[in-house]
Amino acid sequence: MERKKVLDYKDKPIHSYRLENKNGMILEIIDFGCTITNLIVPDKNNNPTDVVLGYQNLETYLDNPFFLGSTIGRYANRIANGQFVFEGKEYQLEKNDNQNHLHGGSNGFWRQIWQNIPMKNGLKFKLVSPDNDEGYPGDIVVYVVFQLSDKNELIINYRVESDNKAFANLTNHSYFNLDGINSKSIKNHQIQINADFITVSDERLIPTGELMPVGNTPFDLRELTTISDHINANFKALELAGGFDHNFVLNQNKKLKAVASSPKSGIKMEMETDCPGVQFYSGNSLDQSENGKNGKPFSKQSGFCLETQFFPDAPNQPNFKMPIIDKEKPLETKTIYRFGII
Repeated sequence: MERKKVLDYKDKPIHSYRLENKNGMILEIIDFGCTITNLIVPDKNNNPTDVVLGYQNLETYLDNPFFLGSTIGRYANRIANGQFVFEGKEYQLEKNDNQNHLHGGSNGFWRQIWQNIPMKNGLKFKLVSPDNDEGYPGDIVVYVVFQLSDKNELIINYRVESDNKAFANLTNHSYFNLDGINSKSIKNHQIQINADFITVSDERLIPTGELMPVGNTPFDLRELTTISDHINANFKALELAGGFDHNFVLNQNKKLKAVASSPKSGIKMEMETDCPGVQFYSGNSLDQSENGKNGKPFSKQSGFCLETQFFPDAPNQPNFKMPIIDKEKPLETKTIYRFGII
């Protein structure tokens, strides 16, 4: 593991950390937002390829308008009207996504400096989130561990502890492009998600509480499908989101939850998780307002996210499982992104 200071934020240092496995796979993370900035894997010709989007200037991560690579919390995704009732008490969160609360708020975990805890064979980060942090109930302590295996796996383990009753929903918001940072689109990529249902959303992208079977819809990604074949389909749910931005209800009878690949680079990414859902997001809000690592502006849909998660707006949806934490029961989840060649 290598560590170096790269920035300052509110008179505190921000460091970059680097892991490399025996195959030359490289992971780079900054402790601000516990954010993945680079992930380099070999393509079909054994050329090192950076498969995550990032900003040209590290300073842009301090605002991170697209949440690139960030660890998201306290609650990933949307909460309707920023409101919920928990343990009989009403809470009002910041509305930072029109009328909704998104990704833990404008000073969520993605805008905090995490503490690095030394460990062998990985990177471990800790964040203490006090009661009423961004309006959420309960004191919690969050740990995230990143590891690279010699099978070219990026393994992310999340653990949340609390002495009180609380809840949390953590994810990583990396945008992948398996053709590398110079590619302008992910529409040539193929995607497979082992999910028979999605959660139905309204025009605000808030779940209605219903589940929709994916059969005979553009959301049927149970077989490997080219993204361009589905993303522009005449289907209201796609039109409302401007592409894919939906929670897929993962089939729990299959270990492999999703696969993405690019015929151009030959890179394949397999995903495993014990989370009940994944937000497949096709980068619909990416625009030319910021430059990528190649110095050129981002293009719409030039990266995709597979954000493993509990379901959006679960605090307001009685039929959705809540990620509850208490003194006897920490919350633990695990996600693996495995890279190989088609």
